[in-house]
Amino acid sequence: MPDPYEVKLTKRAHKELAALDRVTQQRIDKRLLKLAEEPFPPDAEKLSGIDEDWYRVRVGDDRIIYDVDEGRLIVLVIRIGHRREVYRRIR
Repeated sequence: MPDPYEVKLTKRAHKELAALDRVTQQRIDKRLLKLAEEPFPPDAEKLSGIDEDWYRVRVGDDRIIYDVDEGRLIVLVIRIGHRREVYRRIR
């Protein structure tokens, strides 16, 4: 089994996670642990319309926007938020 990736959150993503209710935080935490094991799960989609190679995964109505550094084995979480809001903040 390959080494797990380290999951890091930007300051903004950390604040966005802290602002969510506890149940949603727990669901997102579980998903972040899964991203550490498999940073490119089948349901991950590469974001279009931006210059960066960022991906998103769904967690109910919320989204995790992240980047992967395969050389250093890091998943960097850029944004966490409701689907209606999270995309506006990255463009």
